[in-house]
Amino acid sequence: MEEGHQKSKRLSYTAKFKREVIRCGEEKGNRKAAAIFGVDKSNFRLWRKHKTAISGCEASQTKFTGPKKGQFPETDDAVFTLFQERRKTGLFVSYDLLCEETINQIINYCIVLFLRHIQQLYNLSKIQLLTANLIRTRL
Repeated sequence: MEEGHQKSKRLSYTAKFKREVIRCGEEKGNRKAAAIFGVDKSNFRLWRKHKTAISGCEASQTKFTGPKKGQFPETDDAVFTLFQERRKTGLFVSYDLLCEETINQIINYCIVLFLRHIQQLYNLSKIQLLTANLIRTRL
């Protein structure tokens, strides 16, 4: 390594520490709080941005990763199945095809949720709901 350019070690801060820094920043200002606690200003800005997530978690938690599965796991599974089936048969799989299938799956999912909501709202029987669904598919 060149002299003067040392690789810095990544630090991991607990949610409790981040909450203290955020609280101090709200009272004394961002720069002063970052200096008092010895954290980088960019980290501090990021913590302020994610204040709600940091406030609502366990004090000892240090990482804030998203869900391991997507927001629509059924859609993920359906698109992955399409991908596998097309690859097994030697058919081409494009990014556009996967995007289109994902959109279709999400639309169908939203339609099902909407129809369930309508069924509950208007107290429709399943037969009435199926009739409404058949009319929709023929449009």
